[in-house]
Amino acid sequence: PQWAWETWQESHLFYLNLSHNIFTSVGYDIFLPLDFVDVLDLSFNMFEGPIPLPQYGGEVLDYSGNMFSSMPHNFSTQLGDTYVFKASRNNLSGNIPTSFCMVYEFLDLSYNTFNGSVPSCLMEDANPLRVLNLKRNQLDGELPDTINENCTLELLDISSNRIEGQLPKSLVACKRLEVLAIANNKITGSFPCWMSTLPRLQVLILKHNN
Repeated sequence: PQWAWETWQESHLFYLNLSHNIFTSVGYDIFLPLDFVDVLDLSFNMFEGPIPLPQYGGEVLDYSGNMFSSMPHNFSTQLGDTYVFKASRNNLSGNIPTSFCMVYEFLDLSYNTFNGSVPSCLMEDANPLRVLNLKRNQLDGELPDTINENCTLELLDISSNRIEGQLPKSLVACKRLEVLAIANNKITGSFPCWMSTLPRLQVLILKHNN
């Protein structure tokens, strides 16, 4: 209801959890009139349209399990302080916006219909991501092979896409990598023996490739 947002507008909400209901609308098309929220959980409802972001951002944002179909334009400002962003199992499509490179630690865009290539800034730059989950989309092209030596990735899941080419050898820079899942793609080349230099690697899934 509108009165709820008006009540919360001038307060610093710590935790707002509306998950696992049958809500269809938050009452705003793009930005929620919140000064800041530490944790916003709208997961597993029936929300549609563009994802509504807190106007001045939030640290943990969970939109999983809805029917959201787009992101608002120029939303990088709203992600400037975001550590965790989850939007799996929605209807998001098109290219992955580079604004997602603003997320600090955990990015889950799995089970959508994103296409195009993986934005290079998610892997190439000095990106602080620990978890990057892009599983089951329609991504194609090759993975960037200029991964930064300060790579902090612990989990990389790009399985069930259309990724081509060879695995980038610059993944050896990701010394914290524990899980690498690239099943069900079009990866070519020989077995990546160089992965033996990854000291924490525990799970490697290469099945159903070329």
